[in-house]
Amino acid sequence: MTHIVNRPPSVLAIAAILTVLAAATDAPAVLVVNNLGGSTVSSERVGVGSGTWCAIPFTTGPGLWSLNSITVRLTEISDHIGTTIAFQIRNNDGGHPSATVVGAFDMTGTDVGSINNYTFPPTAPLQLAGGNTYWLTALPTASDSYFWHLTQSADNGVLGWSIGNVNLYSADMGSSWNSNGTLPPKLSIDATAAPEPTTLVLVGLASAALPTRRRKSTSQNRI
Repeated sequence: MTHIVNRPPSVLAIAAILTVLAAATDAPAVLVVNNLGGSTVSSERVGVGSGTWCAIPFTTGPGLWSLNSITVRLTEISDHIGTTIAFQIRNNDGGHPSATVVGAFDMTGTDVGSINNYTFPPTAPLQLAGGNTYWLTALPTASDSYFWHLTQSADNGVLGWSIGNVNLYSADMGSSWNSNGTLPPKLSIDATAAPEPTTLVLVGLASAALPTRRRKSTSQNRI
């Protein structure tokens, strides 16, 4: 008669597993870049609309990041019902935005009017690789115009993130880009550090190692 007993992991093993799981799931949302607190002067602004696009570069910190929202300081120039400006994140192409759109933002339900900070979530889950330069690009979706306000203050970047001290404009729908000066438009980015692939593997192994209830089985070997 042979008795097979499933022995549960030790208390220390379970504690180690729970630590791995917690580290992979409890990353907080962070304002990774933020220059909204800088002074706003009416003359320090760039126009977006009537065929003119505007873009600003930012660099991500190390690791993989999930973007939760962007906040930009805008004013609508002409009185138009609804919001007719769109924001996209594009890859970097030799110091200007490329034609590749990495992600876009949901403007639904927001009516941009007087000068204010406006927050937009991504239209779909959006992850960015660490240590890369991207461009936040504003473009009109109708014959309407907006001001994207600038700041003279340095950005408050954390964890290796930063905002570039240049903004570009395009009058031909992104085919060519020109300098608007060295004052960056006002924005902040809210993001969450995503688990690294190796961490996800550890989480999978940890989950598989958690004890499951099984009945003791008894088998009898006969010769």
